Amino acid sequence: MDDIQTGPRYGRRGWTQCLSTDGKMILLTRLNNRPITVNADQIKTVEETPDTLITLMNGDQVLVREAMSEVVRKAIDYYRELRTFDMPAGRAAVGHAP
Repeated sequence: MDDIQTGPRYGRRGWTQCLSTDGKMILLTRLNNRPITVNADQIKTVEETPDTLITLMNGDQVLVREAMSEVVRKAIDYYRELRTFDMPAGRAAVGHAP
């Protein structure tokens, strides 16, 4: 039996619709091809052993298919998204004339 759940909460595509990179978590792939989201704030270290091993702040470890550079890039993108905001229309940034 396929272990990907479907239904109203998960949509027709299963978990992948629920697990998005909407700026809250980073989407990665376990070695068995199952998707996993990781809270970028909880990543302590990332190393290639030769598989990519992520160690979290609580000591948990996760092996993923993505290369170390890809995990780092996704974490950087997460932080950029976190610190980016849109200015309301008609408002100028502080120190800049409209």
